[in-house]
Amino acid sequence: MKVNLFINGKKKKEEFGEVYFYEKGITGPIILSLSKKIVEEKKKNKKIKLELDLKPGLDEKKLDKRIIRDLEKFGNKKIKDIYKLKMIRLFN
Repeated sequence: MKVNLFINGKKKKEEFGEVYFYEKGITGPIILSLSKKIVEEKKKNKKIKLELDLKPGLDEKKLDKRIIRDLEKFGNKKIKDIYKLKMIRLFN
């Protein structure tokens, strides 16, 4: 996974690695490595934005095809349930 850190709308850092999703947010090695910078900038009242790319190896066209394929394969399920199944595969 790729995570981009934006501060006041400008990209400041880019990290690749593992991110874990849980009920109250995200965690993992990338998030922990960015957290110091995030806390420093939040103390200065800067606007923080994280951009997560679950599949950085896929361009937009390939990602569209993958999503369409998943919807066709699992069309009778809710989208949130499709990607709960897929999320496990993203990290393997």
